Amino acid sequence: MSAVRLAAVLGSLVALAILLSPVSPLSPNLDNPPAGSNVIAEEPIDEAKIAPAEITPEDFAECNSVNDGIQKLVAEAENANETNKIAADLLLGEYCNRPDLVHELGVAADPGLSLVAYACEAASGTEGDSAMQDSLADHTLIYCESARTNIDEGVDALLVSVEGFRLDFLTELEAANVEAGATYDIEAIGTELDSIANLAEGSRSLATAGEYYDASQMLDKASAAFSALLEKIETE
Repeated sequence: MSAVRLAAVLGSLVALAILLSPVSPLSPNLDNPPAGSNVIAEEPIDEAKIAPAEITPEDFAECNSVNDGIQKLVAEAENANETNKIAADLLLGEYCNRPDLVHELGVAADPGLSLVAYACEAASGTEGDSAMQDSLADHTLIYCESARTNIDEGVDALLVSVEGFRLDFLTELEAANVEAGATYDIEAIGTELDSIANLAEGSRSLATAGEYYDASQMLDKASAAFSALLEKIETE
């Protein structure tokens, strides 16, 4: 197999189809509730995570860079309406007011999907601080449906790419070993493809269980592993 042919084969697979808004006001001071009141103390809000004064220009640029992804996943989804647009803008605002969250999600291959998955769990009360949970709660269904749909589509796309490579191109690499003196470790490549497929299926299982943020992280890991494998083969 020629280097040009192999580069064309690999290049066609590298691209994978993986396919907020005011801060809630601080709770009133509950240290000395009125006599006779039955007030349940709320979780303290970490102001360092939500105060706009803490945001650097770099943080703002990074958080704002996911806007297109959020709009595509939430506001432009099938059957989306004006409420979806409101939910998308709200999510971006909440995200941009939390530098720690920007740093956590900004490293993902698809930070938009990671953020929507995080929003689903925040709106459901299992991720994020109480201010974010309260702010997003009215749009729980939108965030969770967007996360579920796009994780499922991402898993399907990745599995198609992995199996397509296994069926169509492993034999090409074997032929390169014989005809061109290449030294591709076919068995090791097959094992790595199995591992990537297992990660993808694990992502689907987590999403089915409602653990959308962990599912998005696992899908991200699987996708990154596949891209790394292709790049490694291409440079050998």
